Amino acid sequence: MQSPVLIKILQSAREFGFLAAGLIKIEIIPAAARDRADLPQDTRSLLVLAYPYPDRSLKDIFTTELDIYLSRYARGQDYHLVLGEKLKSLSKELSGLTGKNHSWTGVDNHPLDEKRIAARAGLGFIGRNSLVIIPGIGSLVFLGLIASPVDFKGDTRAVSLKPDADFSLLEPEKSSRCRNCHRCVRTCPGGALSSQGKLTGEKCISQLTQQPGYLDISQLELIDNHFWGCDDCQLVCPYNSQHISRPDWRLPGKIFPRDFFCPDYSSFPEYLSRYPFSWRGNRILQRNMLIAISNLKARNYKTEKYNSDDCTAENYTAGNQKAEKYNADNYITKNNKNEIYNADNYISGNHKNEIYNADNNISGNHKNEIYNADNNISGNNKNDIYNADNNISGNYKSSDCKTGNYISGNYKNSKCKTGNYQKAIFQLSKSPSPVIRYYCGYYYFKLAAVGKKSAAVSLTSLLRQEKDPEARSRLAALIGRLE
Repeated sequence: MQSPVLIKILQSAREFGFLAAGLIKIEIIPAAARDRADLPQDTRSLLVLAYPYPDRSLKDIFTTELDIYLSRYARGQDYHLVLGEKLKSLSKELSGLTGKNHSWTGVDNHPLDEKRIAARAGLGFIGRNSLVIIPGIGSLVFLGLIASPVDFKGDTRAVSLKPDADFSLLEPEKSSRCRNCHRCVRTCPGGALSSQGKLTGEKCISQLTQQPGYLDISQLELIDNHFWGCDDCQLVCPYNSQHISRPDWRLPGKIFPRDFFCPDYSSFPEYLSRYPFSWRGNRILQRNMLIAISNLKARNYKTEKYNSDDCTAENYTAGNQKAEKYNADNYITKNNKNEIYNADNYISGNHKNEIYNADNNISGNHKNEIYNADNNISGNNKNDIYNADNNISGNYKSSDCKTGNYISGNYKNSKCKTGNYQKAIFQLSKSPSPVIRYYCGYYYFKLAAVGKKSAAVSLTSLLRQEKDPEARSRLAALIGRLE
C-alpha cells in the first residue's frame, strides 16, 4: 500500500496490535449485503484488519478443578469492545487525515461475511476448517472492518503488520489452499468438517454451544466438557504453530461455575457480562454450564469411590488410626505391633476388632493416625486437613469435606454433597423455564447412567412434576434410556 494516508494508518494499526491489513473495493460486496449492513451510502472501500486471540490458560479462567473448556477467543474481555475501541480510534484518525467522515466500524456485529471479505482483500484464504488462514499468522485472529468514503489509489495489496514484517506483502496466492494434512477434518469431534471445507453446523460443538432451545441427546454428549466454543480444528492446524498474542487482553474476573446457577437471571454477577459469550443470554449460558458439568460429573463418577451418599474421593479414601503411618502405592505393607498388613491392590486386616478394606482405596478409623497413599492422602483426627491429589480438603470437626470437584458435606454423618452443585441444581429444577428444567434432568440422567441410584430417583421425580409437554416428553426419553 503506497498511499501516504494508508501508510500512516498502518503504522497506527500496528501500534494498536493488529497483525494484518487489507483493502477491498465496495463494488465487490453485493448491494443487498451492503444494505443489510447499513453501510454509509458514500462508502468506497473497506479496510480489513486482523487482531490476535487472547493467549491465556484455562487455569487462569476457572476457579475449579473441573476440566471445563472455554474457547481461546473468549478468554478475555469482550472482543467486540476491545476491537471496537481500537477501530473507532483508527477511523477517527482516518477522518482527520482525509477530511472525510469515517463513522462505520464492524466487529462481528453485522451481516457482512467478514471471512470472505478478508480473503478477497488478500489477507489469506479460507481453509478446510472454514476459517481465514493468514500466511505467517494463522487463523487465531479476530477480523474488524472500517468503511471508508475514500477510493484509495496505488498499491492496495494486503500487508503484514507483525513487528518484524516491515509492512511486507501478504501473498496468499502462493499458498492459497490448505496443505494436504486434513488434520482439522480428522480431529473435529463431531465430524462437522469435510475435505471440501464445508461445515455442518449441527455437528459443530462451537455452533451447538450457541444454538438456543433443546439439543438432542447425541448433541449433548458431543458437547462433552465444552462450556463455550471449541478450538480443536484450529489447534491442530500447522499454520497456528506459532500463535501471536497481545498483552492488553484483560480478564473480567475468574469464572466460578456456580455463578451461572442463579435461578433469577437478573442476579448473574456483573463480571460475566464483560466476557464475549455474554451476548448469547443468561439462559443459554446456564444451560451450557449444566451440560458441561453433567458430562464431567458422569465421567469422573466412573473413577470415583463413594464412601457415602455423595462423598467423592477420586479413588482415594482418607481414614485415621492410632499414631500410625501407612503408605500405599498400589501395594501396602506395614508392621504395626508385630502385625503385618499386606495388600496386593487390596488391603485387609484386623486391629482391635476393626476391619480395613479398600478396593484400590484406603479406609480406616481410629485415633490420630496419618495415612499416606501414593502421596495423595494425608490427614489426622483433630482439626485435620485431608488432601487427596490436591482434590480433597476438609476439617474433621467442622465436618466440611471438600474436593476440587466441589464436594462438601458432613464427615461424621457421611453426608457429602456433590460439588456444591447438587443444591444449586435442585433449585434450578424449579426454574420457570422448561428448557432449564430439562437440562437439570440431563444432569441426573448422566449420573444415573453410571450407577448413581439417587440421581435416577431425582430424574423420575422431575418427570412427575413436569407440566410442559415438550420437556416432559424429553425427560421420559431420558428415563427410557436408563431402562
